[in-house]
Amino acid sequence: MELEQKNKKDVRVVYLVATVMFLALIGLFLFMVFSGVEEPAVNIADGTITIDVKYGVSFPVSEVAQVTLLPQSMDEIGVGERTNGYGGFDTTRLGHFHSDALGDYLLYAKIDASPTIWIDRAGSAEDVYLSFEDSAKTEAVFAELSAVVPQG
Repeated sequence: MELEQKNKKDVRVVYLVATVMFLALIGLFLFMVFSGVEEPAVNIADGTITIDVKYGVSFPVSEVAQVTLLPQSMDEIGVGERTNGYGGFDTTRLGHFHSDALGDYLLYAKIDASPTIWIDRAGSAEDVYLSFEDSAKTEAVFAELSAVVPQG
């Protein structure tokens, strides 16, 4: 009788541990999915452009050759392959990407949203492509960038 009660207790402990682990994994999965969904914040201060988001970047304005507002979405331009970044279950893409047409570049975009901002960085630095779900926000960020860097 005592052995039978011990076995029941052991089974309950195993079920409890398995349930806690399962819930922790679900929580971790949901965190990973939704943590990349936030849109970037673009800040221009003290001669530096900062894109503040997961896989974000900062670089001096002097490194920018030109900034151009492209009418297409990144889906239309061609996203290519993610080499290091976030490519979640929605249309958000963040981080380092590569395509035959664009080479290596940084992408911070809702890939189905247009227009897209192209920041052409001089030298060997990766170009940056940026778009927001709201086209008015993309155009406002482009206007801010255009005020401090050359346009294409």
